Amino acid sequence: MIPHRPHPVRVLVTGAAGFLGSHAVDLLLDEGHVVLGIDDLSSGRRAHLASARSRGFRLVDDDLLHRGLLDGVVDAFRPEVILHAAGFGGVTKAEQWPGHNRRLHVEATRVVVEAARSRGIGRVVLVSSAAVAGEWGGAGAPDPGTELGRAKLESERLLADLARSGGTTAVAARLSHVYGGRQDPAAPQSSVVTVFAERFRKRRPVTIFGDGTRTRDLLWIADAARGLALAATRPGVPSGAYALCSGTAHSVAEIAGRFAALNPGAPDPVFAPERGVDFSQGAGDPSAALEFLGFSASVGLDEGIRELMGCAGEALRRAA
Repeated sequence: MIPHRPHPVRVLVTGAAGFLGSHAVDLLLDEGHVVLGIDDLSSGRRAHLASARSRGFRLVDDDLLHRGLLDGVVDAFRPEVILHAAGFGGVTKAEQWPGHNRRLHVEATRVVVEAARSRGIGRVVLVSSAAVAGEWGGAGAPDPGTELGRAKLESERLLADLARSGGTTAVAARLSHVYGGRQDPAAPQSSVVTVFAERFRKRRPVTIFGDGTRTRDLLWIADAARGLALAATRPGVPSGAYALCSGTAHSVAEIAGRFAALNPGAPDPVFAPERGVDFSQGAGDPSAALEFLGFSASVGLDEGIRELMGCAGEALRRAA
């Protein structure tokens, strides 16, 4: 496999102040790329970009869907790649506000696709979701069972149309259950790992909805950012959808048990009735991402838990 030796690429990142976007911005800058961001700061935080701004990064503080905004930014910055990380986070929020979910996913992606088509952008990377695959995930045709999954799938189809029109590589990065620093444990879209870490830090019991057998394929944020950077800048990546995942599923009960083993004396978990929006996400298939992006997850669950609990080694702190 040819190693990843990127030349500097001009990358426009939407949703740049969010959890995923800000980590991707930091890594792209670390690799020497030229990066500009767009974010209306409705959910992202300017503080997430403190390091980036100290290195010359600029943020356009505006709504991607404002008429003419993206075209103007593209004309001025002339990106080679658009990394589209803006969106409406989480299955729960998408079920509660389906119209807003559609606007911030499908309509925003449509704006990105049209800008890429009319301006001849070489590559577009969509931050998609394992929710596209629906209950249990895995191989086979997408079959989303949630508003988020349906909106992401429709967004992916817009990218596929762009790829078929020629001239632009269109990549959908289907992220599994991402967790790590800068993720707000109080936000509805936050990973169960981030939520549990906050509870264990405060020596409070975690809540397990249902019997704890529902599963998640968990991905540390530094791994997720690396996968997105590869999708955006690696030469020769073909258009398509790639699962950025660990390839291993963990049950919610197992996750709670891992935390308990690392935190002796912590309170026992509390069980509550299942929530209607919960679904099991089985182990994803990382084989295509490995073959075409050169991506594989490097941080295991115990390492990620230690990092969140403030006990990780120096190597993980640098990766974050």
